[in-house]
Amino acid sequence: MGVQNIIDNQGVSLVITGMTIVFLALVMVSILIALLPKILDVLLPPESAEPAHGHSAHGHSAHGGAARTRESSDEALVAAIGVALHRRLNRK
Repeated sequence: MGVQNIIDNQGVSLVITGMTIVFLALVMVSILIALLPKILDVLLPPESAEPAHGHSAHGHSAHGGAARTRESSDEALVAAIGVALHRRLNRK
């Protein structure tokens, strides 16, 4: 009953078609991921990119004091989290 319905209603060809579509979509996603660094190099030229730590090649921030303020607030946040964890873990 179940297998005969699949054969009568062209279920095998439908399954093969669906699997092929999914496979081709996954191949296209893989190709896009592989080409993404090259695409980004074209869209974002290297001279406009900033180093990850927020300083230019000359040791100064590209945004003046804003980067230093952000770094100091990040350090203060990390310190506050550390103190809170220390107090939490050392409760008696």
